[in-house]
Amino acid sequence: MAISTLGKRVTLDALAKSAPSAEPCILDLSEEVAGYREINAAVEAWHANATAPLKVRTHHAAHLRFYDDLRFCRATAAVDTLLLSACESANTVELAAMSGCAIWPLISTATGVLSIDSIAAAKGVTRLIICETSLSQALGLESGSEGEQRSLDVWRARMVAVSCAHGLAAPVLWTPCVRDGRSIEQQLQLADEMGFGGQIAE
Repeated sequence: MAISTLGKRVTLDALAKSAPSAEPCILDLSEEVAGYREINAAVEAWHANATAPLKVRTHHAAHLRFYDDLRFCRATAAVDTLLLSACESANTVELAAMSGCAIWPLISTATGVLSIDSIAAAKGVTRLIICETSLSQALGLESGSEGEQRSLDVWRARMVAVSCAHGLAAPVLWTPCVRDGRSIEQQLQLADEMGFGGQIAE
């Protein structure tokens, strides 16, 4: 059986228009430009009838709004998990952990993959996410090639091993890169066989 979906990425507009449900949502603030008052109003309206907590993807740590994202999440009861965009250091994780939320670092850069062990060991981390498309681009890999898959397999295996070593939940895929001739379902089945525990749906 292919790995399960742990949440669906939604924009603020999509969250505001969607009916609350038991399905987990990931509010993507990484490219959001709305003010936090507007964001809070949309989250409160959604959460009023939702039975699942909300996960939030933050701006990356170098962005001016990163700390505002953390303050917002700390003050918002609906949020239980932070997904840290382009996480590259344990220091970023430790700052995010002050929100009181569980932390899922999103590994999508060369620096990030080289720092996986220290990131996984940081306080607050409960599982790791690999964003394969962004990582492939960051490493200069040829999209859809066998070489791309062989390179990504190294980091997939490394992420599974590090997660096991630090007692984390099985890692998660965000936007899996599909091998030539395979379907998304087949690629997710392969990830399951490699030790991944879920995916984030776009």
